[in-house]
Amino acid sequence: MAVCENLRLLRVISNHAQKFVADKMGKCQPVYNRYETDNRDIPDDCLIVASELYGVPVEVIKSFTPIVDLSLILDEKERAMMKQMRLIKSQSLSIDEQKKEVTKLVEDWLGMGK
Repeated sequence: MAVCENLRLLRVISNHAQKFVADKMGKCQPVYNRYETDNRDIPDDCLIVASELYGVPVEVIKSFTPIVDLSLILDEKERAMMKQMRLIKSQSLSIDEQKKEVTKLVEDWLGMGK
């Protein structure tokens, strides 16, 4: 499980979109998404691309130890927002309803809420 988490964390920390990384790997975004969600094995050639992109050895990405504990990076308010986003994702909402909920959450977080 840590391999997909490491891949996701490296991408998030590097501020890359899934599509950007997928394009670098020669894959479509839905396929890359499955690499991050552990629904598909990550081919060695894709691990090499990730290694070069992030400047991290393949062995580190493949490690079963998470690279970064997000709780060390995020403050309390950001951790709460992530928890709420997971809750939104788990609810039986349409994509449009999810977008509205996430938009409201981010606006509140940025102090733009109404």
